[in-house]
Amino acid sequence: MNAELTAQTGPKTTEGKAASSRNATKLGVYSNSLMPGESEQELQELNNSLRETFEVDDGMCEMQIRTISQSFLKTQRLHDAEVKLVQTCMARHENRKEFALQAQMPPLSYNGLPDWYFGVDTRPKDKAIARYKATQEALVLRANFKLEYSQKARTLLPNLWVEVMGPNAINPSQSLGEKLLAKYSQSQPQSNLQAFVDDYQARYLFDLLWGENHERYEMVIENLRAKALIDVSVRADFVKLETQLHRRRIEAVELIARLKGMRAIEMVATVAPMKALAHSSSPSLEGKGKGNGKADREGAGA
Repeated sequence: MNAELTAQTGPKTTEGKAASSRNATKLGVYSNSLMPGESEQELQELNNSLRETFEVDDGMCEMQIRTISQSFLKTQRLHDAEVKLVQTCMARHENRKEFALQAQMPPLSYNGLPDWYFGVDTRPKDKAIARYKATQEALVLRANFKLEYSQKARTLLPNLWVEVMGPNAINPSQSLGEKLLAKYSQSQPQSNLQAFVDDYQARYLFDLLWGENHERYEMVIENLRAKALIDVSVRADFVKLETQLHRRRIEAVELIARLKGMRAIEMVATVAPMKALAHSSSPSLEGKGKGNGKADREGAGA
C-alpha cells in the first residue's frame, strides 16, 4: 500500500502532469465560479469581512479583495480534494488487506469488508454496534431464560427488542417470544433466541465484528487514514498549487498596502499646498491690529 501511495505523490511524465491537471479541473479547484455545495452568501460575507479589515473603498483595492477571496475559496477546494483522495486510498483493495492484517481478522475476510468501515458516516457503525449488543442480549436471555424477562424485554433488553420488534413497536400485538417463534419456528424460546443469534451471525458478520471490536478497528483505520493523508498532502501538484494560492494572497495584500500608501501620499501632497496658500493669503491678526492703530493715530493728528 505504501508503495502505491508513494507513487501518487505527483505525476512524473508530461502525460501524467496533464492528467493530474485534468483531475484537479474535475474537482473544481481552478474554477472561478461557485461549485455545487458552495455558498454564495458565505463568499459574500468573506468579501465584506476583507473589505472591512483592509478598509477598502476604491475599485483597484476591490479587485485585490476578490483575488484574496477567490484564493481562499480555491484553497478550501484543494483541501476538499485531498479528503476525497484520502477516501479513495482508504477504499483500495490493498488498504483493506492491510486493515484486515492489522485488525487480526480472519484470512481473506478483507474481500467482503463493507465500504462503511472506512467511511466517515457513523450511522452504519452505530447500527452495527446495536446489532452486536442485540445478539449479546439474546445470549444472556437464553442462558438465564425467564418468562418475565422476555415480557420485560423492551426495558431490560432494548437492543434485542428493537431488532426483533422494530424501532416503533410501542404496543405490538405480539410479544418478543411470539415474534421469535413466528420467525424461527423453534419449539423452545431458548432455541429461538439461539436461532436469532445464528441468523445475525450469518447475515451481519461484519456488523457483529465491528460491534465487538469497534474501538480497535477505529484505531487501525485512523492510523491508515493518517498515512494516506500524509502521502496525499505531499503530492507535488497539490503542494505547488497551494503555494501559488498562498503567494497570490500575499501579493494581493501587499498591493492593497501600496495602493493605500500611494493614496495617503497623494492626499498629503494635495492638502499641504492648499493649507500653505490659505495661510499666506489671510492677514495675521497682529498685522491687522498694527494697521488699525496707525490709522487711528493719523486721524488723531489731523
